[in-house]
Amino acid sequence: MPRLPHRLAVAASLAFLSFGGPVQAAPEVVASIAPLHGIAARIMQGGASAPRLLLPPGASPHGYALRPSDAAALADADVVFWIGPALETFLEKPLQALAAKAAVTPLMAAEGVRLLEYRDGDFAEDADHGHGHGHDHDHGHDHGRARGHDDVAKGDDHKGHDGHEGHGHEGHSHEGDDPHIWLDPANAAAMGRAMARALAAADPANADLYAANAEAFAGEADALARDVAARLAPVRDRPMVVFHDAYQYFERRFGLNVVGVINVSPERPPGARRLAEIRDRIRDAHVACVFVEPQFPPKLAETAAAGADTRIVDLDPLGDRIPLGARHYRDLIRQAAKAVESCGASG
Repeated sequence: MPRLPHRLAVAASLAFLSFGGPVQAAPEVVASIAPLHGIAARIMQGGASAPRLLLPPGASPHGYALRPSDAAALADADVVFWIGPALETFLEKPLQALAAKAAVTPLMAAEGVRLLEYRDGDFAEDADHGHGHGHDHDHGHDHGRARGHDDVAKGDDHKGHDGHEGHGHEGHSHEGDDPHIWLDPANAAAMGRAMARALAAADPANADLYAANAEAFAGEADALARDVAARLAPVRDRPMVVFHDAYQYFERRFGLNVVGVINVSPERPPGARRLAEIRDRIRDAHVACVFVEPQFPPKLAETAAAGADTRIVDLDPLGDRIPLGARHYRDLIRQAAKAVESCGASG
């Protein structure tokens, strides 16, 4: 083995003695989707590294195929943040095969994250103006407070079940907990703290930085929620229809009136009967807005809204058009609020 030049050898020895061991490299961090990448970037802000995003803009986590560069990123990762197999189904086996050395953190199981069960596609028929429907629970230790936040509209327990043609499910079962947890800023704060703990374990030298950033982010998320609640108060009662049931955390947090879902399962388009039922609901409920997502073609929503006095509005749960970085999450929630706020200009 070649000898180091004298000056390099002395510098290496001093570094070893100063830190009690070799200098630890900055951790390689991978986040599955843009909202998680944004939260991780905020928690890592001011550190020696930044997270890498797995899913490119425009891709849906419901049906993504890993590229060779993605596989390489997972193989190199020290920490991986994902929601869990309920959302990124495509990641379950690759994480086991490729990310053997990584600390994999499923944020759907993080302490303090409050979960809502998926709703039946016809949930609005039994809801009180559609305000918040579903049972919520969390993974924290304060189970006495698990019935929701102070400013969240509360609803009755409503579990999803096997759908039949009469229920508009087209034979698809959509059960279990809804994984779109990041759309509640309180959940985002809990996820930030979980990220800080995982990062501290991988990079103890920056543990204080991660913890401080997580607490700062929690304060920012709380202020963001209060601001959005004030902005959306005038449109809370306006009936809205969403493309697929990805928004109930946002709905519950801000008490919105979503009365229907066009596509119960993103993997399986609705049939003619389902579209006819939604078209009738849009007309009969005088729906102010039908929300579409950039990850899916808008044709189904346009067909469902044909002939109705309603607006078709982009509502992106992933923030594909928002620049990545430490401000991504804040801008994502503000963009969603702006889309919903625009319903006040209809009718």
